Amino acid sequence: MYVAFGSMTILSQHQFEELALGLEALGSYQRYCGWNSTVEGTSKGVPFLCWPYFADQFLITSYICDVLKVGLRLNAEENGIISRHKIKMKIEELFSHGRIRENALRLKGMAETSGAEK
Repeated sequence: MYVAFGSMTILSQHQFEELALGLEALGSYQRYCGWNSTVEGTSKGVPFLCWPYFADQFLITSYICDVLKVGLRLNAEENGIISRHKIKMKIEELFSHGRIRENALRLKGMAETSGAEK
């Protein structure tokens, strides 16, 4: 399990509890939408559950989900909170989505090949 919050994330107590309970219900997932997390995750073949919070994270989320197709995005509900149930559901969807996993492993292979050439 890899959870990265970046340097600028601020969660309300309610949102933090929902996140903790959603993760506890499953056991593992990848979050971050910062560039360092993106590079680290793609080089390891890890699928992403994106929850952009600040600045470039929104663009990076689009890149991860729409271009590279190695992740899914979380969207806040009308009250601004992402519930533990939604977090759990998205994590389950992420891990059961074969195409996302295939794409993540393909990127890992590309990163390994690229690194070996240097």
